[in-house]
Amino acid sequence: MPAKPRENSGKSNAKRQETAVLLAKMAETIMSREGVRHTPLRRIAQAAEQKNESVMQYHFGNRENLIAAVLDLTTGQVDALRREMIEEFRKVTGGAPLSARQIVHAMIQPVTCILSAREGQSHYVRFIGQISMDEEMWARFRHRLHGETMPLCRDAYAELVPHLPADLVHQRFGLALQTQCYGLCGLERTMETAAPRPEDIEARIAGIVDAVEAILMAPLSSETVVALTRARKI
Repeated sequence: MPAKPRENSGKSNAKRQETAVLLAKMAETIMSREGVRHTPLRRIAQAAEQKNESVMQYHFGNRENLIAAVLDLTTGQVDALRREMIEEFRKVTGGAPLSARQIVHAMIQPVTCILSAREGQSHYVRFIGQISMDEEMWARFRHRLHGETMPLCRDAYAELVPHLPADLVHQRFGLALQTQCYGLCGLERTMETAAPRPEDIEARIAGIVDAVEAILMAPLSSETVVALTRARKI
């Protein structure tokens, strides 16, 4: 007799998990278009066809927990792919610093793999973009926006350019992340609305990789050298 309650409990937990994932996916879709801070949570529940008015509070408690749940839908997959890429690149280089191209591929390719797998149904990058544009939410989630493995790319970049001041490394990597996000937001939107050919997607990704690499590896101009010297950074 005790087995029946455990079975019912298991089904109930599975149903709760299924509903939570449904709500998180709907939140990703709607918030990617309307913003993460001002979108009414009841609108998300209604779009997911949930009649219980307290369903969002029941599953997530508050808006911040919901945003964290949305990020968790994808960042784990991105982290696993990126970690695997970096480990493979490290084997290839045999202890030497990764090349700029390898670093940029590790930054971008895990995300584009997710976009391709979702076949135009992804809103992940645009959701991240909305957080990035909301100063309050960015302050709360900036350390987890791009996954736990993005710092590995940043460290690999710092290792590649030891001649650059730490402040400039930080600045350039931040600009590279912004460019990556902006470029992939556009790609994600195009994949949803225009059904581009695979070769067109490949060309777009290659262009984004080129742009991000150019930011990381731009030569120091004489103007920048003078400014850094005056700021006592070099």
